[in-house]
Amino acid sequence: YTPPPPPPAASPTGIREAARLRRVAAVEALSTTCCDCGAKRPEWAVINRGCLVCLRCSGVHRSLGTHVSKVRSLRLDRLSDATLRFLEAVGNDRCNEVFEAALAPDMKPRQNTDSKRLQAFIRAKWAQRAYVSSDGVDPDGALRDAVSSSDVLSALAALAAAPDPSALLARRDGGEAPLHLAAQKGDLVVAALLVLNGDSGELLNAVDAEGRRPHDLLSGDAAEALAELLRPR
Repeated sequence: YTPPPPPPAASPTGIREAARLRRVAAVEALSTTCCDCGAKRPEWAVINRGCLVCLRCSGVHRSLGTHVSKVRSLRLDRLSDATLRFLEAVGNDRCNEVFEAALAPDMKPRQNTDSKRLQAFIRAKWAQRAYVSSDGVDPDGALRDAVSSSDVLSALAALAAAPDPSALLARRDGGEAPLHLAAQKGDLVVAALLVLNGDSGELLNAVDAEGRRPHDLLSGDAAEALAELLRPR
């Protein structure tokens, strides 16, 4: 079997692929060490959190289940433009501002930390969200405020502080879920965060008080990546 040749650089497909690879490189440049243990050159993306981890830590993330961590290879998997833009908007440092806010510095694992301790740390950090600082914040109000202001980090923090993030994403205010609001604003990055962290089928097909799905609320000049992200499945 001989793989097909790459598309000509000047073709529409070639231009899109070049843009995708530039975005992958930007994501790599933003997060040069593993989000959990500090190993250099992490190659695995936890796409619903916006961070990169090393091969060793990625295995632990996979064991947590996709409701906690959705793991993809940054280079080998063809991540959507929406996912890459979300990864570029967050990155490891900003992600850890949320998920390690209450972590004492001496508790952070290193590349040579033994497997048992590393696994316990990753489970506590991501599945139990033990190091998230809630500070008495109302996650529902905080999420809606963050979506309204196109603040992806605050939206991530609101989901991290919620006892049940999926229920928070599905909650309606005046018949409108957070994804409806992100669609109205044309916000690709925040919409990607919401879709990646919930039941995408349920979120994309949810209707507001007037029977409109998020995709129905897009303006005529909405970005192609946003229209694709919100297309009902």
